[in-house]
Amino acid sequence: MITIRELNKSYNKKPVLKDINANFEDGKVYGIVGLNGAGKTTFFNCLSGLTDFEGTIAHDTLSPLKNHLGYVPTEPYFFPRTKGVEYLHFMQHAKGAEAITAALPAMFELPLDEYIDHYSTGMKRKIAFTGAMVGDASIYILDEPFNGVDIKSNLVLKRKILELKENQKTIFISSHIVSSLTELCDEVHLLKDGKFVLRYMPEQFDQIENDLMEL
Repeated sequence: MITIRELNKSYNKKPVLKDINANFEDGKVYGIVGLNGAGKTTFFNCLSGLTDFEGTIAHDTLSPLKNHLGYVPTEPYFFPRTKGVEYLHFMQHAKGAEAITAALPAMFELPLDEYIDHYSTGMKRKIAFTGAMVGDASIYILDEPFNGVDIKSNLVLKRKILELKENQKTIFISSHIVSSLTELCDEVHLLKDGKFVLRYMPEQFDQIENDLMEL
């Protein structure tokens, strides 16, 4: 279980996350929704250890948590003049993975011998997702994974997420496409002004869009 206590984060003395307390059980898919600026990406950056924060984020058995994560940020960064295959091997070495399974590079049929600089936005998102799948993380954080992705790849993403869930991985997903979250998630949490204000279980998923409209 991931336990979060008194999580606070500010930028230039402006609070972004405010006194967040939450528990997330292993092996579940969690959706995070909220308007732009609500703090979703900042929450993910804290969870992944990419930024400092006040408070505690801990797991029962995994420490440090950042060493057990696969993270797909909303705006992935790639070194210039890096080919797709080179990026995957970089991720392999960074994570200490023994090998890259043959099925992984073929997941999206990407032109891995081409420079990522020449990829479209959707292709960059797909190679970032593929890189996050290298190795065997216990927790996956997917920040807007469906943005700019074609319909076929959208389906591939969903199947892979469900496969991860079947393997008892814990997954966090943010998305403005509420229907994608309701298809995949065990719970959805609404982040407003830096705080989790509502928690939705499957029987309450039909309320999410109306609540977002009222923010």
